[in-house]
Amino acid sequence: MTIQEKIKSSLFSNEKTVIAITGLSKNAGKTSLLNWLMLNFPNYNYGITTTGRDGEEQDVVYGTTKPKVKVNKGTIFSTFASEIGKNSHLFTILEKTELTASGKKLWIVQALTDVDVEIVGPATVLDQQKIIEKLQFHGASTILIDGSLDRKAIVLNSKIDSIVVVAGANYGDNKSIIRELKRIDILNSIHVSDEIIDEPDYIPLKSDKWFSTELKSLLGNESKFLQLCKASKIRSIYLPGAITSKSWSKIGGYLTEFGGSVIVKHPFNLQINEVYLELLSEEVQLETLHRFKINVLAVNSNSLQGNHLDSQKLLDDIREFFPELPVIDTMGIE
Repeated sequence: MTIQEKIKSSLFSNEKTVIAITGLSKNAGKTSLLNWLMLNFPNYNYGITTTGRDGEEQDVVYGTTKPKVKVNKGTIFSTFASEIGKNSHLFTILEKTELTASGKKLWIVQALTDVDVEIVGPATVLDQQKIIEKLQFHGASTILIDGSLDRKAIVLNSKIDSIVVVAGANYGDNKSIIRELKRIDILNSIHVSDEIIDEPDYIPLKSDKWFSTELKSLLGNESKFLQLCKASKIRSIYLPGAITSKSWSKIGGYLTEFGGSVIVKHPFNLQINEVYLELLSEEVQLETLHRFKINVLAVNSNSLQGNHLDSQKLLDDIREFFPELPVIDTMGIE
């Protein structure tokens, strides 16, 4: 199969789909990848939004020129009124929304021709969900969303069907990139739990049956958590919040020895390094309520700081570690 065939199978197999494009770092190469997807797979009713802004002329941190988002004729996207005003004859206004970004109202518009644009979207997951629903209401069936990669991001929402991770030289060298991707791959492999839990905000434990600890977070409650666990023969633990390195230093020994199952709300709640994460996944039955599914990996060997990497070496290294996933080079697809 060609890389296009692999990506089509991985991302575009459903009639309606929401695809999140995320990077290991800022300026990872997400816009280049987004443009390539629309160029090579044009026969879809695209809707595009983002976390913040995408396609702006200049990066606000580094001051470097950034690529515009190149949308196809018929693409529906969210933006500011000021962007519409630059070329109002090129767009059909579909809706002035109640949602905002940076204090300004967001508009839903449709491109009347192929055009370079700036995409703008809301910052919160709840508002991003609303924007996605609006794009779908106005006729978009394939949603592309530029999102961040953290435990509170839209990328981790259950409405996301596919995830593309872009790993760039801005994150670090080959070893650090692969180390982080290996950690993410472990998160990607965690199975969905078949336990019936109504996603409580507190930490419940299970011996013969589930009971509440009334602890809402591990942070600062590690000692109390251990007392409760050791007072009963615990078989399962549900952790709705994050397991940080600080909490791990206090409870990691118990978790790797108690012999039961640890259930997390989402894999990205496991905010520990790849060594501890691998240890935990080997020693307990690690499960999640919401699956984290990576479909495609992309690499960008260019760094804004000038610390460029060998693109072919980076591509080969990642393909060696992740032979089952399509891996593409964002610089090679421009």
